[in-house]
Amino acid sequence: MSSTGSRDKIEEIKDRLDIVDVIGRDITLQNDGNGVYSGSVPPVGKSGRSLKVDRNGQLWNDTKNGKGGDVLDWIGRGFGDPKGADFPEVLRIAADLAGVELEEMTEEDRDAAKEKADIHNLFTAAAEVYHNNLTPELYDFIKDKWGITRETVDLLKIGYATKGRNLNDLDKTTLKKSGLVFVNGGLLGGEVFTGRIIFPYWKNGKVVYLIGRETEETPEAEREKGMKYKKLLVHKEGREYVSPSVQNSYFYGEDSLRGSYYCVITEGVADCIAMLQAGISCISPVTVQFSKHDHPKLISLAKGLSKVFICNDNETNKAGLKGALSTAEALEGAGIEARLIELPKPEGIDKIDIADYMKDHNKDDFKKLMDSSSRLWTYKLNQQVINPGSESLERLRAFKVFISNDLHGMASGEWEIFVNNEVAKKYRLNKKDVKTTIEEVTKSRQGNNTEEKQEDSEEGRTRKGAHGANFPHSKRGFRHIQRK
Repeated sequence: MSSTGSRDKIEEIKDRLDIVDVIGRDITLQNDGNGVYSGSVPPVGKSGRSLKVDRNGQLWNDTKNGKGGDVLDWIGRGFGDPKGADFPEVLRIAADLAGVELEEMTEEDRDAAKEKADIHNLFTAAAEVYHNNLTPELYDFIKDKWGITRETVDLLKIGYATKGRNLNDLDKTTLKKSGLVFVNGGLLGGEVFTGRIIFPYWKNGKVVYLIGRETEETPEAEREKGMKYKKLLVHKEGREYVSPSVQNSYFYGEDSLRGSYYCVITEGVADCIAMLQAGISCISPVTVQFSKHDHPKLISLAKGLSKVFICNDNETNKAGLKGALSTAEALEGAGIEARLIELPKPEGIDKIDIADYMKDHNKDDFKKLMDSSSRLWTYKLNQQVINPGSESLERLRAFKVFISNDLHGMASGEWEIFVNNEVAKKYRLNKKDVKTTIEEVTKSRQGNNTEEKQEDSEEGRTRKGAHGANFPHSKRGFRHIQRK
C-alpha cells in the first residue's frame, strides 16, 4: 500500500463508521433527540448519562472521566499508546468494523497514516486555541457581518488568530508539518494566520483543514495582495517540511450530508454556515465553482442525494451564476438532478449572498426558494429570448443551436421529452420541423456519445496500466453538523 493510499484508508474507514453504532456495541445508549445519545462508561454513575455521543458531529464526550474524541479515539481508549505504537492495531480494529480491507502495511504506510491522524489532532487542538482567542467584540463582529450566532460559533469552533504567537503550546514536531507555520532551516518561523477569523473544516469528529478570513488586523501586505481568504501551506518544492497529508481537498460542510436526501451548494464559507445554522444540509468549495479536479469527489458525495440545489451569490457581474451553471452541468452529466436558486436582490445593491439573505429570513423562507427553483435545463430554456416577430426559419436555427449546444449534457431520454414539449413550445415550431431537427441532432448526439465513450475507455485503460487497477469511489452518507 502506498503512503497516499494509507492516508486515504483512514478517510474511508471513518466515513463508513457511525460513532453511535460503534459505541452502542459496548454501551447502552439512550436517544436524547437531535442526533445526541447518552449513556455511561462503567462503573455507571448516579445519572447514567455522563457519556454524550453526537451522531451529527461524530464525536463522544465522557464528562465523568474527562475524555472524548472521534471514533478512533473511542476504539483506542483501552490501549496504552493509541496515537503512537498502538495506532496500527486501533486502525485494524476500525477497518474490521467498517468492512474495509487493509493491505499489508509497511512501516512507511503506518508512519503516513499516523502522521495524518496526528495532524488532524493538531488541527483540532489549534481550532480550540483560536476559538479561545475570541472576544465579545469578535463574537459581535461575526454576528453582524454574517449573521452567525454565538451558539454556532461555539459549535463549529470558529476562532481568531491574533498578531502574537497562538500555537506555542502545540507539539512542535507535528506543528512543523502542519502548514500552520513557516519553517526556516528546521526552526519554527512565523505563523501562517495573523489577524484573521479562522474557520475550521470538520469531518468525522476532527478538524481536517482551516482557512483564515481577513480583518482590519490582517497584515497590510496581505490585504494589499487581495488575500481575502488565506489557506494552509502545502507540500511542494521549497516546502518539503509540510506533510503531504495537508491538502485543500475537503469541501466545507461535508458532514452535513450524512443521512440527508438533498443538499445546497453555495460558494462562501459563511454562506454554508448560514445554511447549517438553519438546519439545511450544505457544502461549499469556498470559491465560485468547483474545479474539474474536484468533480469526481463532488459527484461521489452527491450520488445518494435526490436533488442538489445550487445557490451562489446574485451579483451584477454574474460570476456566481456562471459558477452555478458549471457545477450544475457537472452534476447533471453524472445523472444527479441539479436545481438553481436565484436569491432575490433588492434594488440599489450589486450583490447578495446566502449569509446576507438569512439575516432577515428563516428556514421556511429559504425552503420556498428551493420549491420555486429551476432545474438546470429549464433555467437555460427560460433564458432564451424569442422575438415575437421572428420568422420561422430564424426560430428553427435558434432551436437547433439550443438543443445541440445548451442541452448537450442532458440524458438522452429526458432530452427527447424536454425538446418535444417545453422547448418546441417555446420556439413555436410545427411538428414536422421539430421532428426533422430532432432526428438530425439525435444522430449527432449519438456520434458524440460514441466518441466520448471511446475516449473514456482509452483513459480507463491508461489508468489501469499505470496503476494496476481501477479503484471505485466509496459511497458515503452524512447528516447535519450540529455539535451540542
